[in-house]
Amino acid sequence: EMWQLWNQLGALVVNILMDPPFHMDLCPYLESPAMEQYLLLCPDGNHVDYVKRYYPQVKHVEFMPHGGTPVEKMPIPWKEKRLDLLFSGTYTRPEGFLDVMRQTMEPEDFRLYTGLGERILQEPHLSVDQVVAETLFPGNRPLTPGRVQKAVTGMSLLDGWVRMVRRERVVTALVAGGVDLHVLGDGWQNCPCADSPHLHTLSRERIPLGDTLAWMENARTCLNVMPWFKAGSHDRVFNAMLRASVALTDPSSFFQKYFRDRESIVYYSLEELEKLPEIVRGLMAHPDQAEAITRSGYEKAA
Repeated sequence: EMWQLWNQLGALVVNILMDPPFHMDLCPYLESPAMEQYLLLCPDGNHVDYVKRYYPQVKHVEFMPHGGTPVEKMPIPWKEKRLDLLFSGTYTRPEGFLDVMRQTMEPEDFRLYTGLGERILQEPHLSVDQVVAETLFPGNRPLTPGRVQKAVTGMSLLDGWVRMVRRERVVTALVAGGVDLHVLGDGWQNCPCADSPHLHTLSRERIPLGDTLAWMENARTCLNVMPWFKAGSHDRVFNAMLRASVALTDPSSFFQKYFRDRESIVYYSLEELEKLPEIVRGLMAHPDQAEAITRSGYEKAA
């Protein structure tokens, strides 16, 4: 085992997560109790709590927000950018996650997890790990590796389904409201709103990060849909700020602590998506105000 070699060498192992810890394939060594110098860093405070509860053998787990990639030159002025609104992210049909859940779960479990998903979508302040913990591990019921692992499998699929449903709803609300949105990433030809004249697909495949950042630099507003990190961050927000673009995002407790709405960032509500097109139109109609937001966001992110 690799962890045994690391222990023999006295090596410090740092694992920096970009996704929730219940995506086990992305978070190896959680179940290695003999890791002596292992530091796990999570981009969401709820993920830290999750690890502390279900993997107490991980002695050192801390919160670390995402970072952004600085621009080597001065950003393009807001009024000279070519795109009004950009979203960088892929799209996968949510039904695909449901199909896998239906094929791999017992009918009772399938009904349980889809019910949890509907609750999360109706109450977007809740996180996947929070809702699953409340349902599967209430009170002080004893935890066993088997029970946790079984829950992890369902949580990963549930997380993917909920993310894509919400991403689809946000994009659909914008284009249905007459807002031109450029999307950068694969899969958008499969979105139900793909035929909208307001949805402009820039790429049908994944593109390198450097190319993504170049597109963001030319966008007046960069849309972010949080991947259900309710107490965390996302690099799309910081990269937008560092490119003197307005970061338009649903909130998290972390962002609300450090970035004030309409001052250095612009928030929208997942529970009031019908207002999102007007928020975007308001930014375009008041360029001086939008530019002031980008200046403040740039200073804070830099």
